[in-house]
Amino acid sequence: MSMIGRYPGLPSGLAWTAIALVIILLCSNSESRIALLGKGRVLSAVSLASLFLLLTLTLVGWSLAS
Repeated sequence: MSMIGRYPGLPSGLAWTAIALVIILLCSNSESRIALLGKGRVLSAVSLASLFLLLTLTLVGWSLAS
């Protein structure tokens, strides 16, 4: 817990790590993936690409703010 006070980006990084793990677990199970993203490959690709774009923009924002 003391590391959170010393590193201001750590809480956000931990939150994104948790989100990434949940996405990986959900996408590895085909039934969950179909329920969340639909049956189409294009829809799945667009959904995953938008999530990765959000993560990338967040990381770029952090690097510019530092």
